[in-house]
Amino acid sequence: MIIAPLINQPPISTNVKLKWDQGKIGVFDASRWAIRPSYTFRQFQAPRTITPESLVDKSVELTTDSEIFDFAAATDGYFLLDLSWTFKRKNLSGGITVQNLLNTGYRDYLNQMRYFADESGRNLLFTLKYTLKTNAKNE
Repeated sequence: MIIAPLINQPPISTNVKLKWDQGKIGVFDASRWAIRPSYTFRQFQAPRTITPESLVDKSVELTTDSEIFDFAAATDGYFLLDLSWTFKRKNLSGGITVQNLLNTGYRDYLNQMRYFADESGRNLLFTLKYTLKTNAKNE
């Protein structure tokens, strides 16, 4: 009996979110900054790696009793940093978020596209929300 690691398990990761509420500042009724560092460790429960070349040149033979394998080694660990600022002014609220602020190149172990390309780099998100308030009375 061959005991193999479980496949497609997420690697260990850790993160924390630090928030700074500025309250009323300038023209804004509320302002908040947030920073979120995170670290994802290398997947250490990955199955053995067999290259397609080793199958073609028959240096590795696979049978129905062969242990589980993968065509790419487990991805390295990576550090990501997200930064955001949100605001509110009367009926208008919004914010700016920068994901992967350091533009780190990495591959997510559970993403099947990791065989071909890195995850997306720095990403900017802009949000605006306007709240309509009605004065209708319930009768």
